[in-house]
Amino acid sequence: MIDRATMVAICAAEGISVAATPKVKAIAIPDPNSWNVSYTMPSGSVTLLIAFSGTYTANANVSTRIPSLEIVDDSGNMVVLVTSSVSITANQQRRVSFFAGATDDAGNFMGQINPLPAPMVLLPGWIVRTNVSGPDAQDRWTDCAIYGIEWS
Repeated sequence: MIDRATMVAICAAEGISVAATPKVKAIAIPDPNSWNVSYTMPSGSVTLLIAFSGTYTANANVSTRIPSLEIVDDSGNMVVLVTSSVSITANQQRRVSFFAGATDDAGNFMGQINPLPAPMVLLPGWIVRTNVSGPDAQDRWTDCAIYGIEWS
């Protein structure tokens, strides 16, 4: 994890009161009705990323999909790219999760766990998004959320 002094400095640089009380949050992302998910971090807050998790459903089209998680800063630079170690094939539904500090998990019947760098601080305007290689237009992400500790 990250020490308090570092988070205080980051918050101060973003104009957030150092007296702000951190809150554990689950940020639900509305279902995009798509194979892509994208969420822009709001202004006035700094979030220590713990995890991203969502359910990916592949349609019947024969193809191999490999999900990844991307974190992009407010200037459009990719800061983090984590590609899953497990593919999703036609007619499969998997819970895909990316956790800070997790070890790579080859996955199982119902889901897969992928590591994120820790600590990962998300600043205002940064984007957390998915990318999937080999998607079909009918594939869908659902029940997606970002989990973290937020200062605002």
